Amino acid sequence: MLDSAIAALKTPVADSEADKETAAAALDKTNRGLKNSLNNVLTVRAELGTQLNELESLDSLGSDRALGQTQQMSDLVDVDWNATISSYIMQQTALQASYKAFTDMQGLSLFQLSKYFALKHIMKLGMFCLPALGSLGRAFFCLFCIVG
Repeated sequence: MLDSAIAALKTPVADSEADKETAAAALDKTNRGLKNSLNNVLTVRAELGTQLNELESLDSLGSDRALGQTQQMSDLVDVDWNATISSYIMQQTALQASYKAFTDMQGLSLFQLSKYFALKHIMKLGMFCLPALGSLGRAFFCLFCIVG
């Protein structure tokens, strides 16, 4: 491509229109070829830029994941075992209590449920007022709670 342009420039151009048109055509052809080559270079450069951006994004994502995994590993290795075990036992106790409450209430009818909740409310209120009831009042209250 450049060779043909160099050859066209080295060739002396006579005053004839045919020679001038031939030289101009050779230079135009070279100019189009150079523009196409430059466009190809720009296209490849844009593709490389896109790929470089993707690599940087993946690198950033990898760094974020590495940091997260380091934190998870630290959480697992540097755990306070006493606090973890006591938290586990408290959660297990709460779960067992909810199972017990569910199984206790599962067989009750709606009437029995309302009586159950009313009795619980009365027991709480009675425990609050128990010191003021006197010995006879406390005895009746305890009997009421037992018979329930």
